[in-house]
Formats: sequence, structure tokens, C-alpha cells
Amino acid sequence: MEISWVAEFGKCSGEGQGDCEAGLECIPIEPELTVCMKPCQYNDPTDCPSDDVPRVCVGFSQTEAYCLEQTAALYEPCYPDNFSWCQENQGS
Repeated sequence: MEISWVAEFGKCSGEGQGDCEAGLECIPIEPELTVCMKPCQYNDPTDCPSDDVPRVCVGFSQTEAYCLEQTAALYEPCYPDNFSWCQENQGS
């Protein structure tokens, strides 16, 4: 049986790589939604591919960061520094 690998930003299942394509991780976005995303080094601006759509590395926590399309936006007060993830009690 051949596994059908899930592309970047596609819904996935499992932990770690799960059923995502190589180089992607299956991460929870909401309680019932997990998505394939490319992990990145938050302090390396060249770590995200810029194929057809420019990407930026977004810190989801102190230890995890993932590539998002540069058009992605968080609450306005929280993203002046390279779209870094909102800290508790910041934003709306």
C-alpha cells in the first residue's frame, strides 16, 4: 500500500512528521486541526523557502518556529518583529 503524503499547509494526522511530506511536521493549529508545516530556525531569515510565495519564519513558542507565507498576519500589536508569536497578555 502506497502512502499519500500531505503537502505543506495540508491537513495531516500523526505526530512528528506524521503523514506529511519529507521535511515537514504535523503540528496542531486548533484542537481538531493539524497541518503540515516546515520547521525553521527563528533567527535565520534564509531558512524558509521562497518559491512562488515569500515566506517568513514565525515563532510559535520559545522552542518552535515554522515557515508561513509572508502575507500571514497576527494581531497587529504582536508582529512588528518579524511576525513573532504573541506573548501572553499582548494583542487583542
